[in-house]
Amino acid sequence: ELSKWITYLHAGGFTTAQGRVLMPLIGLLDIVVGFGTLFYPCSVVTAWCVAWAFATAAIRPLAGEHIWAFVERAGNWATPLGLLYLQSTEQLHARDVCREYGARVAETLSDGTV
Repeated sequence: ELSKWITYLHAGGFTTAQGRVLMPLIGLLDIVVGFGTLFYPCSVVTAWCVAWAFATAAIRPLAGEHIWAFVERAGNWATPLGLLYLQSTEQLHARDVCREYGARVAETLSDGTV
């Protein structure tokens, strides 16, 4: 799979050496952004998720793959786009998510099911 991503990075103008350095950093950033969004949804970070997922889907046809490689990954960027919509319409607040999650954790711990 690394060789495929090196191909995608080549399509973005990076060298193989740069790609080998960037790949672990990109993976680490994905994990940090994922956990950050899980515990504190922030519209700026969610917008980054949309842009990043769209770019990683769009690079595939640019790297020589069929357009369906982009289409089949629509869920990768449409899901954070839906979250961004909820955040922008004030239907989702980080404090509410944290409060609800905290209440559930406290309830689970207090009833001794853990």
